[in-house]
Amino acid sequence: MKRPVKTQSANPDTNGRISFRLDEPMSTRFKKVVLASKRTQTSIIEECLEKALPELERQFAKAA
Repeated sequence: MKRPVKTQSANPDTNGRISFRLDEPMSTRFKKVVLASKRTQTSIIEECLEKALPELERQFAKAA
C-alpha cells in the first residue's frame, strides 16, 4: 500500500525554506567555496544575504 505524499504547506513563508538553482559558472564557483571553507551551503548563503540584504532593502524601499 502506498503512503500518501506529504505536500508542502499552502503558505511557503511559514517553513522558511527557499530553493533555487544556480547556472553553471556560478554553481561551480559556489561549490569550490563550500569545499574550501568546510562550511554548509546554507551558512554561506546566509552570510551573503546578511551582507547584501541591507542594500537591497534600501534600494527597494525607495521603489515601494
